[in-house]
Amino acid sequence: MTVLGLVAPQAAFAAEPGVHSVTVALALGTTNPITASPEQLMSQAQAQIQALSEYWSMQSDGYVKIQPAEIRWLDVNQDGATDQYSCSPTGAQMRARQAEAQQALGWTSGPNKNFMVLVVAGCRFGGVGTQTTAQDDGASAYLEQGGTAPVYNPLLAHEFGHNLSLGHAGLLQCPGGVSDGEDCPWSEYSDGISVMGSTIYDSVKDMNTPMAIRLGWLQSSDYVNVDGSGSQTVRVAPFNEHAGVRSVQVVDPITGRIYWFEYATKTRNQTTNWTSTSQSTGPDGAVYQGAYGVRVLKEPPRNKVWRNGTVIIPMPALGTAPRSTAWPVGSTFTSASGGITMTVAAQDAGGATLNIVTRSDLAAPAAPAGLASRGTTVVGSAEPGATIAVTDVNGAEIGTATADAEGFFRATLTSPQPDGAVLTLVATDASGNASAPAAVTVDEPSLEATVSDDVLAAGETLTATATGFAPGESVTGALSGGIDLGTQLADQNGTVTFAWTVPVGTAPGEVTAAFTGVDSGEVTAGFAIGGSPVAVVPTDPGTAVAAPRGAGGVGPEAPGDRDTLAATGATAASGGLIAGVLLLVGGGVCLWARRKLRTE
Repeated sequence: MTVLGLVAPQAAFAAEPGVHSVTVALALGTTNPITASPEQLMSQAQAQIQALSEYWSMQSDGYVKIQPAEIRWLDVNQDGATDQYSCSPTGAQMRARQAEAQQALGWTSGPNKNFMVLVVAGCRFGGVGTQTTAQDDGASAYLEQGGTAPVYNPLLAHEFGHNLSLGHAGLLQCPGGVSDGEDCPWSEYSDGISVMGSTIYDSVKDMNTPMAIRLGWLQSSDYVNVDGSGSQTVRVAPFNEHAGVRSVQVVDPITGRIYWFEYATKTRNQTTNWTSTSQSTGPDGAVYQGAYGVRVLKEPPRNKVWRNGTVIIPMPALGTAPRSTAWPVGSTFTSASGGITMTVAAQDAGGATLNIVTRSDLAAPAAPAGLASRGTTVVGSAEPGATIAVTDVNGAEIGTATADAEGFFRATLTSPQPDGAVLTLVATDASGNASAPAAVTVDEPSLEATVSDDVLAAGETLTATATGFAPGESVTGALSGGIDLGTQLADQNGTVTFAWTVPVGTAPGEVTAAFTGVDSGEVTAGFAIGGSPVAVVPTDPGTAVAAPRGAGGVGPEAPGDRDTLAATGATAASGGLIAGVLLLVGGGVCLWARRKLRTE
């Protein structure tokens, strides 16, 4: 093997603020033949460092810039010959070689100062980088490569990523149908789309968005942050296009765990990433299929902490098919705690639409209770604020309602349901938790109305009772002639009671009392107004004579001198009738009654 002579170093560059200066010591390996000239290898190394700067500038949206401070052939013994190293050294050997190279080139550590031992030829490809605590700490890396290494060298990018404080991008490997969990095993390098995953020298990749967000390289306009309970729809652009909203960062309201949702397409750098769709096998024998599309990521499981690392969460197992690392349209991811759900609503070349729900309350509300239905509505009680959905026997939704502060709800149905039809109700609380289903059978109303007396005189009180309404149903009462008796809510037995006092001076006649429920329709009852024993007619000063009951008039008037019923509205008696006092008392004798059902 020819040992190459030393080549004059490239001119040094003064490091600028915020710019990483890189000192590179070039050496040769001893395993493979070296055919390139020293000038070619030096030129290649210079081009690789320049490409490394361009790569990380693009990945960091301009935050990271790299300038070569010095690139020199390594001659530790100063014998005039380039140093050669055996390939694939142990960790201790690499650290020793780095230390002697740093001493030989006079390099000292400091912020934004990086050192690289680059074995430019004679070995296979591989490397190790020192992971820093912060991206500006400065660190070192040791890399080996063949003599035909590409200018854009993903291995250099990966190891320099560790110098920027980045960890590895792995794959979560929960068994069976489980996607997410804290105790699941994971493969440290198996994210085939991320540069910090498994890296091949000729397969260029991108840095995923969680890493860019945590290092502050993505601005608030570049991603959506979700912290707290709620729901929203987000459109994300392909993160590898480096434009638009590229990620959603979601904090699990239950565990505090952070998850990220991003979208990857085989464009730009990814067009040459031939490893992105490769397969791997998990510890349980499951096959994992790399894929482009919507990606779900989180930090590695807490029992296996890797600082600033990520794991991609694959689809659950579907039979014997490989588990994809991309979530297709229509699929839903649920975090291990249940605090996050993400559904892929749509995707195309320009991006993906994600529906995201976060919730801290996982307790299901009680099933709706106290149910009754007349076929056009359903009433009942549920958790206050819950949304109640009503479905028919075919599972089609035919009505919704929201329970009020006391839990009462009334759902108006979109189409009348026949007598005997069984309807299903489910209550969903504000956190999206659904109750067990509850059933109600449509019961056509059987209404009855009674009045306390068949004939009343002026000053006497009528008590009218109607039954057969739905509990809580709103019922209005009225007398013929337009007399309003008001509105009541039926009690738990479906009963309402109205009272009315016949005003003094009311003309005799037949009266119809009508009671109309908003759901159950109308029922009527009749009674008559006769003479009043309490109507007082003065005959001379200080004397009052009571008119006999049934006399057909009041005072000295003849029966035909007045209108037969105040409800005609033609006499002053109408005003007295409208001013009747309403009392809520019991009643009981039925004269006649009829009901008018709703029309469908």
